[in-house]
This record gives sequence, C-alpha cells and structure tokens, in this order.
Amino acid sequence: MEAGWTQDGYKTGCVNAACGFVQVSRKVAFGATIEPVSQYNGEQYETYMSIRKLIYQDEQVRYWPANIFKEFGEYAVHINFGGKIYNSEPGGIHTSTQMGSGHFLSEGYGRACFIRNIRYSNKNGNFVSPKPSAFQQLVKKPMCYDLYLSAGKDNYGTHIFFGVPGYSNTCPK
Repeated sequence: MEAGWTQDGYKTGCVNAACGFVQVSRKVAFGATIEPVSQYNGEQYETYMSIRKLIYQDEQVRYWPANIFKEFGEYAVHINFGGKIYNSEPGGIHTSTQMGSGHFLSEGYGRACFIRNIRYSNKNGNFVSPKPSAFQQLVKKPMCYDLYLSAGKDNYGTHIFFGVPGYSNTCPK
C-alpha cells in the first residue's frame, strides 16, 4: 500500500513515511507488515483510509498535518484511487509485478483487489459517494492491467476492482 501527497505531479511532496506524515500510533508502524491479510477465496480484511489520516483496525496510525495542504485551499481538485506499479521493462518485456492481489478483476470479490465505499467530504462536511460518471478511468496498458468501476452494488457503494498478474500471455511487451 502506498500513501503520499503531491501538489504538482510528483515534483514536490513524497510517498509513504518519507516526509510530512506524523506517526501517532505506538502499536502500528507505517511501512510495517499488515496482518492479517485477505486470503484468496477466503476471509477478507479491510483497512480504512481517509485523505489526511491512516487508520488500521480502528487505530489511527499517522496523519498529514493541515499545513501541507494549505496550497489546496478549501478542497482538492482531484483524488486518485487504484493501483500503480513501476515498470522498467527488464529485458525488453513488461515487468511481472502484480497489481493488487495479482488476480484478474473478473474473478470478483475475495479474489481480485478492490476499494469499496469510495466517498469524499463535501464543503458542508457531509460524505458523498461520487457517481461513476465523475471518474476518469485511466489504464495505461489495458492488455496488462484492468479496472472495473461501479456504484450501489450490495454494500460496496461506489467501488473499483483492479489489478492482474503483470506479464502474461495477454500482456506481452
């Protein structure tokens, strides 16, 4: 899992614990192994995230102080959800790096990686579930990675499934 902030497309800011993130928990260290983890086709576990703080199993782990976001003003212009990998194309082929669980999103809940109940806080402080039409779906290598976006299904709210195994027969170079 990666968490970070930037104001200008990664020219400034940082990811993970490199800067700005204030540790508050003495029980959970950011960057430590998260346990238990979901099992393929077995028990599933979730982690709650908000934009300014990380909460794991009801324990606030870290937060970003408000002064980091002073340039944003009253609200964020956009928010990103999903997966990301680094692909250096070793040997001229696509990396074998998995995204998410490493399983195809068509396998669904309990197998593919998902983010559910995506919400944001509006200017009145109320949580709002964005409609799928508000999202820009970006998949840079559709033969290698995929994304499914939906809303209102079961108790998922607005949700996405994403991932796949990386280099495969469907993901050549």
